[in-house]
Amino acid sequence: MKISDCKAIMRACILARRPLLITGQPGVGKTEAAEQVCEELSHDLILEYLACADPTDGKGIPMPVNGIVDFVPIGTAKRLLAATRPTVCFMDDIGHATTAVQNAFMHWILARRAGNGERFPDCVTFMGATNRLTDRAGVHALHETVKSRFVTIINVEPDLEDFLGWAMAKPDFPMELIAFTKLFPDCITDFHPTSSMENTCSPRTLNHVAQLMHIGLPAHLEYESFSGAIGAGRAAQLRGFLQVFRTLPDIDEVLANPKGAVIPTEPTARMAICAALAARTTLKTVDAVVTYAERMPAEYSVLTVTMAIRRFGHTLIETPSVIRWATRHQEVML
Repeated sequence: MKISDCKAIMRACILARRPLLITGQPGVGKTEAAEQVCEELSHDLILEYLACADPTDGKGIPMPVNGIVDFVPIGTAKRLLAATRPTVCFMDDIGHATTAVQNAFMHWILARRAGNGERFPDCVTFMGATNRLTDRAGVHALHETVKSRFVTIINVEPDLEDFLGWAMAKPDFPMELIAFTKLFPDCITDFHPTSSMENTCSPRTLNHVAQLMHIGLPAHLEYESFSGAIGAGRAAQLRGFLQVFRTLPDIDEVLANPKGAVIPTEPTARMAICAALAARTTLKTVDAVVTYAERMPAEYSVLTVTMAIRRFGHTLIETPSVIRWATRHQEVML
């Protein structure tokens, strides 16, 4: 299931206060999806990393209370017992937890009780996330008694359109990296676990590349830095794409003369100029961008305008040039 569909299930389970477990490869976006849904619902979010937890975090600390030894809630349990606003407790990396930790937190999920037996408020919802055993991420098997306490287990997979939509909504995400992902769509599903000290391509590691591109690395250090984020093969592809991107016609000249500026013929260069134009689209430049885009083959024209809309915002749709463009491309605007 893709993340956008998983988020719909998250919303429904949170509003119904039903515990949900999400599984998927490292870096697919499980935790960020929970953060986004909680923000949309105006719910508080408490992240509990079970990989770093101790059994006492779930069970409490045994202490004498009125002459009787009881388990006194600490940390997150104490915060949840005092919650008065809608709150989601997201148990991240639950599969990395030891058996003792899993057992200590088990009664939180369905019984909704702390270690001392005190019931969590109705405004609290529990969710969990874990990598899979096949991801070689240090995951322990979840006990059946733990798994069965979640109302359902959803496995999420990377999805190109989900990733592109997320990336284009971030003003600081490099458009050239978006275009690269569009040109090589298989890179979004290129994750494969390995025992060596190297990363492979995933939504998370592509975001790391975006961060590297922002810090202004010297050109001769880009390949090694990108290799450490997404692997040598993908880094070589990206380096080559960036070299093409940096030799494009001057975008200021294209915007100044959209009817006469050169149209690249090579597919990689066309993809690159689509991204460059989308990044420069504003209410002032949209007429020139659309004029130039209409001179390109239809698929590149559509890509340029749709990328510009998703990056700048839907106010572009109300401009006369985009309205005329949309009339000629009604099939993609439906």
